[in-house]
Amino acid sequence: MQVFGKPDVIRLGFWACLLEYAWNMNKARHALFMRSLDANPWRNLAMEEFLLSRAADAGPALLLWQTEPAVVIGKNQNPWQECNLKAIRQEGARLARRSSGGGAVYQDRGNLNFAVITSREERSLDHSFGLVLSALERLGLQVERTERHSLSTAGAKISGTAFCFKRGAAMHHGTLLIDAHLENLRHYLTPAAPDLRSHAIASKRDPVINLKSLLPHLTVEEAAGALREA
Repeated sequence: MQVFGKPDVIRLGFWACLLEYAWNMNKARHALFMRSLDANPWRNLAMEEFLLSRAADAGPALLLWQTEPAVVIGKNQNPWQECNLKAIRQEGARLARRSSGGGAVYQDRGNLNFAVITSREERSLDHSFGLVLSALERLGLQVERTERHSLSTAGAKISGTAFCFKRGAAMHHGTLLIDAHLENLRHYLTPAAPDLRSHAIASKRDPVINLKSLLPHLTVEEAAGALREA
């Protein structure tokens, strides 16, 4: 009989070993870059947690990842209030809760997730936002940082970000809408019980746009390469 969760434990154990090796090779505390090829949102969120748990001693890291269709909610959110749970279940999408605050987001392979992880002393919003803005500028895109810690262009949101702090480490992570399925975004982020009342943190709904609509040749791989070089 297969033990539930065993494949995930094995997979994470393998990644953990690779990361420990990478950090042993990273004694000079240069930034560690990782691009996950795993499209499972739970495993990638667990990878962020693992990197965060080592950041205080091991130095800064940048993790990039994508996922199959999923809705990821903030740590203080109520899923019944945020998304269409019936549609998510029936259509095979996934629901995950992250360790940071902020609102619910839809993700698929047309979205690129980034996580900038540092010690608390090294944390700088200007630096982490600057990294993303520099990468987008390199691609020929003019994007603005908003007061709500998101990124927008042409009057619409292309990135939402959130923060997490654990012991001596800090993480600033977010999304980049490059060629996401926006109909699915609206479909899954339309709650089945919109009148539900709770003490959970509610998402703030903003108009969104794909970067590919502004730069038709843009691919997720190009965006990932620009972030690595920024």
